[in-house]
Amino acid sequence: MNRREQNEVTGAISIRRSCARACFFVMIVGLIMTNFNKRRLLMLYSPTALNRDTESNRVPSNPSLSEEATKHSVRLKSNSNSSGSSSNGILISLPTALPMASPTPIPTVGANSMMTERLINDVTLFWNTTMERPWLEPNATEKCDSPMLLMTDIGWNHPDQNVGLKSNRHKREMEIFTALVNHPWFHPTAWDDIESGKMKITKGCNYYVFADVTECNDSHYPVYGGYLENLDSSFNRTATAFTRRNHPCGYSFEHFKKTKLFRRYRRMRSNNNSTGPLPFNVTLMIMDCRSNSQPDGCARERIDNDLPLSVATLDGWFNEFVDDKDQGLIPPLLKDIHLTPEEEDAIRSCRAEEDRNFHQAYIGNFRNGRHRKFHNKWGGGARYAYKFLGDNNVSIISTQQHFKKDNLTYTDVLRKARFGLAGRGDNKYSYRFTEVLAAGTIPVYHADHFVYPFRPELIDWNRCALILPEKDAGVPAMNIMNNMTAEERCERRKYCYFEIYKKFVETEAGQINGLVEGLELVSKGVHKPHPGIRCNKTSIANLDCNAWPREDSKSFD
Repeated sequence: MNRREQNEVTGAISIRRSCARACFFVMIVGLIMTNFNKRRLLMLYSPTALNRDTESNRVPSNPSLSEEATKHSVRLKSNSNSSGSSSNGILISLPTALPMASPTPIPTVGANSMMTERLINDVTLFWNTTMERPWLEPNATEKCDSPMLLMTDIGWNHPDQNVGLKSNRHKREMEIFTALVNHPWFHPTAWDDIESGKMKITKGCNYYVFADVTECNDSHYPVYGGYLENLDSSFNRTATAFTRRNHPCGYSFEHFKKTKLFRRYRRMRSNNNSTGPLPFNVTLMIMDCRSNSQPDGCARERIDNDLPLSVATLDGWFNEFVDDKDQGLIPPLLKDIHLTPEEEDAIRSCRAEEDRNFHQAYIGNFRNGRHRKFHNKWGGGARYAYKFLGDNNVSIISTQQHFKKDNLTYTDVLRKARFGLAGRGDNKYSYRFTEVLAAGTIPVYHADHFVYPFRPELIDWNRCALILPEKDAGVPAMNIMNNMTAEERCERRKYCYFEIYKKFVETEAGQINGLVEGLELVSKGVHKPHPGIRCNKTSIANLDCNAWPREDSKSFD
């Protein structure tokens, strides 16, 4: 073999050796990566795992949030109990990761305890571990010093969160139920404890049950017209479109009918021959956030299943409500409106009647329903009747597109106005109603046959708002506003802002207070008529009351 052939053989051997080394290296790396992936999978699905990214991994059974998980900050507003105090934002850390966990731990309770572990199945709702939870104190359930709020476990709060996360939920519902589970009247385990026999049903207690199923499907919050965008899709929750059949009483309440709490209540009520109060009360709380809602479905459920329902509806009509059980629901706040301490002091001292230099304010569209005959008779309707009455000086009335005034924004104008026009639009309710309240402005509301928010035993809207028939929109209402004294405006403004908005509207916790406290007054025998303009068959026929599109309803007979 010559030298050239020797070099070729040596080169071939060298290449083979290099290939062998490379193959061996790839094999070793493959084994390492395989072992790493196995360990990673074990960590992801191990009961002792601390964190994982829920956007890319399916949720295992019975998970719960860890306070040590990755956090982001969410600003929640504290509820104000005093009529004159302002609500300051509290910065709370909200977990965004969804780890595995062992079954629900035993809570730490007692007057001196500093932490209460998570006691609900729903892993997606913020749980405040440091707040006081009076119902968990020893012997608290025997005293019943306050109403008891309970949450069911058939939907979002299902023990198997693979099932819970397949239950649709709107962002509005997420906010309300976050406030519910962190409310001092909420008992986190009472629903299960009563059903299992661990807790006795106590005489003198009032139980308010909130169903963990979709009922408040507000398609315009937090994004007006957002629809699917307003569904809660966090933690890979199922988010599908709703149909008109998806209303709060459209599903069967057979489950509730068979539970121990409702079964005991129905039996007690059927055996009660007196007209006096019952030993204890149970109320199934329903919140209907649909436009053009029809609570008649809930009425049928009352009859068919003999259930003690209380329906709070965003777009409620008198003829579809039970006067001593139901109530209106306040629309959520779409705009970020907060008064400064100086502006609040101006309301309290009546100085606002001089400081506010706009007498009336409305910026928006002029749609107010489609009852042409009614609108032709009365000059336009709840909004359109004002369209040509603004002067861009004292009366700011304009569409958003054409509004121009000293570089002021919509919220700036509201905070400088004495009266805020908040008449009904396509529906009887209006988000502007809440915006006007938040700005410390007196609402002027036109919505015939509409049920106003909360129970009348709790809130007297006639002390706050100008509630006028839709036919009086425009010049008649402007005359009433122009002739009102500064003293009357001041009293209305203080009641609107401090006694209604700050107490029962500003926070979701306050809204829950309002819904429950009104029913508490009813349970004690207090009864007052609902405010508002009621239609009847004669006023509808004469086009004096706008009940379109339900003017042919037999309930007006």
